[in-house]
Amino acid sequence: LPESLIIPKDLLLKREYFPSMVTRYDNRSLDLYLLLLAHSQAIDKREFFVSLEAMALSLGMPRSWKDTALRRQVIKSLKKLQSRYQLINVKFFYGRDAAVSLTGIPEGSFAVSSDSIIQIENSQLTMRLKFLLLIEALLKDEGKDLYSISKTALAKRFNVNVSTIKAAFSDLRNYKR
Repeated sequence: LPESLIIPKDLLLKREYFPSMVTRYDNRSLDLYLLLLAHSQAIDKREFFVSLEAMALSLGMPRSWKDTALRRQVIKSLKKLQSRYQLINVKFFYGRDAAVSLTGIPEGSFAVSSDSIIQIENSQLTMRLKFLLLIEALLKDEGKDLYSISKTALAKRFNVNVSTIKAAFSDLRNYKR
């Protein structure tokens, strides 16, 4: 993984991307997209091949599962990233790696430490908490402090329910960085 990940601001600000994933509890899609984005930035290419089995293991799926089960789960998530969120284009080849292309997200981005948001094995790093850490990085990039903005204002700006933001802050209090 690259040391820091460059995240397009619209992924947090537009309802149809990360806010929608958080609202739908779509953890695997968020984790998968972050891993794809990290891989893309590490190799400096927007189009690349992905080993479905290796990606499944990177997402924390059990090693005891058969390759077909691992592949099926990753294919399902890749299809969701393509059809529901329009964040990627993907082509599947029978029994082989998938060809992935990240779609164009408008300019404007911020950096976040890869280690802070990509920790699949860490159960304390909830999806809500990842979202809050991304919000914190974006605000820091804008010269603002996460704690200086009301939870209601955060919820409105980032298109989620205020209870999601409150729960994320609760997760943050219990999280050991």
